[in-house]
Amino acid sequence: NENGGEYRVELKPDIGGGTIDELWNNVVLGVVGEIIDPAEFITGVRFLDKLGTKKPCLRIELWFEDYTEENKKFALRGNLERMLRTRLDGSEGIVTWGRTQIKNHRGMGN
Repeated sequence: NENGGEYRVELKPDIGGGTIDELWNNVVLGVVGEIIDPAEFITGVRFLDKLGTKKPCLRIELWFEDYTEENKKFALRGNLERMLRTRLDGSEGIVTWGRTQIKNHRGMGN
């Protein structure tokens, strides 16, 4: 994903396992079901356990293909955040994850 990037959502462990599960499930179902648009722009999703670090957190990453595509990045971020706020009953909940960060993969090397 050399020319792409990722959106990162860091979750503090104190928000609770149920909330973390719901957020992760929303992202996975949104990617698999192609509900998070633009779906063709998404290259991957992953969940990282960073609890053993200086700043313990769990992190959800949504990878996309071209960091220079500003309109697609803007749409993707909005749809990702909407999906994260969606509750099991379909209602829209509050933001529980702080802020959505973006990272460019260019120059990361393999």
